[in-house]
Amino acid sequence: MLAGCGGSTGNSDIGSVTAVKVTCNPTTITSGQTSQCTASLTCTGKACYNVPTWSATVGTIDINGLFTAPPTDVTLQVNISANVAGVLGSAVVIVNP
Repeated sequence: MLAGCGGSTGNSDIGSVTAVKVTCNPTTITSGQTSQCTASLTCTGKACYNVPTWSATVGTIDINGLFTAPPTDVTLQVNISANVAGVLGSAVVIVNP
C-alpha cells in the first residue's frame, strides 16, 4: 500500500524517510491465504510520500502489500520487508499448513 506520514502535502514540507514500520494483518494464516501488509513512515520535515518496494522470504507479495502464503507441509515464519527510499522495515507472518 502507499506509504505516507505527516501533515501538509506542500512540496516545501516534503521530508525524507528515516524509519519504516511494517504491519501485516492477520499475522497468522494458512497455506494459500492472504495477509495485507502496510508500511508506516517516520520522516524529517512535515510529510513524506513514497511507494514501498515489497519482498517476502517465501510466497508472493504484490505492489500493494498483499502477501499470499505458499503451499507448505510445515509451519513457516515469513519475513515481509518494505524498502522505502533505501530505508527498510519488516514484519513476520506465520504460515501454517
